[in-house]
Amino acid sequence: YEDVKGATSRELPGKVPEDVIEDRWNRFMEVAQRISAARLQKKIGTTQTVIVDAIADGKLVCRTQGDAPEVDGNAYAPAKRGIRVGDMIQLEITDADDYDLYGLVIETK
Repeated sequence: YEDVKGATSRELPGKVPEDVIEDRWNRFMEVAQRISAARLQKKIGTTQTVIVDAIADGKLVCRTQGDAPEVDGNAYAPAKRGIRVGDMIQLEITDADDYDLYGLVIETK
């Protein structure tokens, strides 16, 4: 739907109207959100290896293996002394929402 600079598709006739693009995007995101929430609910009670991307406001901001920064959801846990950005740790997942996981540190390194 996006006119990418330099793409030959920009010159094609029959552009999809903006209101149709927005409607399709919203419908897609509703389905994607339900799928994500269902998949993350299945991770509650599991142990996940995560990498610590940041420590902010007393919380570890992490991501699981296979998750990309700034694209996929995060895993959050209360900060624990001795854990630093870049560490790989184990989280016991205790909760999840539509896009993120929440857990407790069970092992450091």
